[in-house]
Amino acid sequence: MGKQLKAFRFPPDVYKSFKKVAGEGGYTATAAFTRFMMLCVGWDELVFPSAPSAEGFETKARVLLDWYKKGSFWIAFETGKNLSVQNQLLEILLKVEDKSLRDEIEAELKRH
Repeated sequence: MGKQLKAFRFPPDVYKSFKKVAGEGGYTATAAFTRFMMLCVGWDELVFPSAPSAEGFETKARVLLDWYKKGSFWIAFETGKNLSVQNQLLEILLKVEDKSLRDEIEAELKRH
């Protein structure tokens, strides 16, 4: 049986991000959707991968922001590796759902 054409509508920004993630995994967006659907059919269940909760990101963001405000700009590990608190805040910023916390992080990053 040949492939049947179906059209789906996605918010453009979501599709663009999904296409990027799929490409990084070696898939086209269509191939990634097909694989997801085949797995669901095989399991006879719709299953979504679990992701860290927004609450977890917000907790991490609050801790990092507190350190940053107190002048701790680096996270030092026993291995000798150091991570920039500023970079960590920038990475997590888009994952924080609490607008007031996002605004506070943005303001603090702009201040430095």
